[in-house]
Amino acid sequence: MASAILYVVLSVSGANIKADYTLVGEKKSIVLTGKKAAVLKQFDSIYTIIENKNTKQVKQLNAAVAELSQLLVEPAAGLIQKTDTINFIIDKALVRCAFDLLEIKGKPLYLTHRITYSAFGYRAKNPGLKVQSGYFVADASTDPEDGFKKASALFKGSLWESVENSSLGEIGREGNYNVLAISGHGGLDASNSGSIGINDEELDSDTMENIDVALAYLDSCQQGANWDFVETFHTEKNASFMLAPITSNDAGDSSTLTVVWFFENLKKSQDVADALFKTRTRLYSHYKKAGLDPVTIVNKAFCFRLYEFRRPIN
Repeated sequence: MASAILYVVLSVSGANIKADYTLVGEKKSIVLTGKKAAVLKQFDSIYTIIENKNTKQVKQLNAAVAELSQLLVEPAAGLIQKTDTINFIIDKALVRCAFDLLEIKGKPLYLTHRITYSAFGYRAKNPGLKVQSGYFVADASTDPEDGFKKASALFKGSLWESVENSSLGEIGREGNYNVLAISGHGGLDASNSGSIGINDEELDSDTMENIDVALAYLDSCQQGANWDFVETFHTEKNASFMLAPITSNDAGDSSTLTVVWFFENLKKSQDVADALFKTRTRLYSHYKKAGLDPVTIVNKAFCFRLYEFRRPIN
């Protein structure tokens, strides 16, 4: 059972970055005066190394993580160590920042805590999620090992389709499913706007306005940093959770393991944050045992981010 949630509100103002930590009745605030540019530059370096799987920059990755951990984690270590659940509340300027890759006592937060993200200052407290059924849509080129088909078989009444047999209209239709899972090619521009390719069409925030699900699972490169999707789900209140990678991810391999292990865990626990935590720790162990380099391990085990939104779960 997860403990009380530590809420971490992160914001930028002028040249400053502020972090407000709240755990039950305890509070702590950190202001990094004049350090906005330097902090964002370090987070951008982390993002770029992971995105490009630059295995020759392990030292740079470790140095950036260590420096940011000293600034943003160590001052609040006492609160962080009192819980196993953290909700990072961010705005658009911070959407590519990998806060849960920062470390406490030498271990990254994504391997020590259940992590969720929220936006616009809302402190989410969503209940558990029992998957009733899901609509699973997969592109063979992004899901060559049929991970989505395997995951769909876990839930009675779920529907699996290839992208070739689907369409934006089909994805946006009202259905009896409470999970929408899509594997397709995605992209993100410099302003953190993006979409997912569905045949010759683009699934963007306009399509997302029409869905009504508890969980949107998007196995599509960089869509976890797609602010259009985050903003739509927050504003429309038509999804409770979104899970997607903030960087580019594998076609097959880790993406297959992620979707299968995540939904296996979710079926058992009905706890979305716990299901992701167990999936990421298992991925990390799997690839560390395989002897992969640290940058590749992070790319494969870390990149999926879970958002929660203000919406009752049906």
